[in-house]
Amino acid sequence: ASRDHRLAADGKVYNSAGVEQPMSGGKWNNWDFSGDKWTLSGNSTVNGTFYIEGNTVISGNPGSSENPWIASLIATGDIEIAGNPVVRPPNQTDPGGLFRSGAENLLFVAGRDLKINGNPQQGFQGIMAAHEQISASGNPTLNGFIIAEDAEAISGTVTGNSIGGNMNITYNGGMGNPFPGDVVIRTWQLVY
Repeated sequence: ASRDHRLAADGKVYNSAGVEQPMSGGKWNNWDFSGDKWTLSGNSTVNGTFYIEGNTVISGNPGSSENPWIASLIATGDIEIAGNPVVRPPNQTDPGGLFRSGAENLLFVAGRDLKINGNPQQGFQGIMAAHEQISASGNPTLNGFIIAEDAEAISGTVTGNSIGGNMNITYNGGMGNPFPGDVVIRTWQLVY
């Protein structure tokens, strides 16, 4: 209900009022639709909360440390980050690290798998979540936390939870879990 943009399964984009948005050359603000997948291949797009019906791939490099892409992506399918975006959620009060608790910190929420590749070292700020599994490789940086429900693997994009490469996760304790149910910490390493 609080989405700004709906990237629909019919290959069309709708604004928060449900009005279809114009496409140019089969794209909308560097978003392209093919099959059941929305792909952002450019280095810029609009800000906001995106509700994506199906799978999504971010292969471009939107945002920078000086001007991050302000976005929350909520997909019914998989989310795959293959580029090097610099992104933070739209509703945080302080991009420097003071977070409000709850849903305003949602960065990526995948109805199935979340897969992070590449080297977004300026990286991510917020909560990353998946209904199924999460895989991270390369050298991403996250200010926040990752949570996976670890439901039955239907997607196949990720077959088991894993973090490889040199992922750097910093959590300052200021973000609450916006999801129902208990959370169990599977691993934690404190580096001084």
